[in-house]
Amino acid sequence: MAMKDAVSQQQMMSEEENLEHMQEEAGDITRKVAMSKEAKLKKRKQEVKIAMNMRTRIELYMDGSVAEDLFVLGFQEEAKKIAKGSFGATFLVTIGTVLQIEADEFL
Repeated sequence: MAMKDAVSQQQMMSEEENLEHMQEEAGDITRKVAMSKEAKLKKRKQEVKIAMNMRTRIELYMDGSVAEDLFVLGFQEEAKKIAKGSFGATFLVTIGTVLQIEADEFL
């Protein structure tokens, strides 16, 4: 009888441990989902900020406030500055590719 009680007690502890483990996993999943939502929101805010900055710069050219040569020169200087960074070439290729895709879709 004592052996049966010991086995029963061990099974109960094992079930409690399993329940505890499952609760921990559920908590981990909940935290990951929350972090994922935060990361998506942060990314979207960054995209909107970049789009607004681009719009502002392009509007200056479109409304005639900035001549075409100065407009182009400004972007060339910015590209040179980006190129000097540690991932400059990668950033410039990515930026160029995205702008080309967006231009093709727009036209």
